[in-house]
Amino acid sequence: MKLWILAPVFIAIDQITKFLARALLIEKAFPIFSDVRLQLAFNKGFAFSLPAPQLILIALALGVSGFLIYWSTKENRTLCEKWVSVFIVSGAIGNVIDRIIFHEVTDFLAFWSFPIFNVADVLVSVGVGLLLLQEIKSMKKLNISHG
Repeated sequence: MKLWILAPVFIAIDQITKFLARALLIEKAFPIFSDVRLQLAFNKGFAFSLPAPQLILIALALGVSGFLIYWSTKENRTLCEKWVSVFIVSGAIGNVIDRIIFHEVTDFLAFWSFPIFNVADVLVSVGVGLLLLQEIKSMKKLNISHG
């Protein structure tokens, strides 16, 4: 599948931005706009810093990634479903790399008072968002045809 060539690119972008954040944002936050800043933070837990053992988080991310890779290769998958898989797997692997090397995830994107996140988190969020939009679209089609 041609889209999977982008996964290493997305993972590299994630890792390069995290490297730059660890190298350049050590002392303070760097404001971009009034409520947007680059600010170094570390997350040993799950989403929104919920506590969880690293080994379980790594196993979960690898398990979900393996499933999505397998699932996305089925012939009846839509282009959207394939994109969903590439985004989620790329983000999951990007954060797994941090967990294996640093035993925590490097975060640096801060908006308002929302938890600080990174490129991998954005990839996962975009993938989940696309999946939700596709499901909503599918539900609307079912209601129209059966309503």
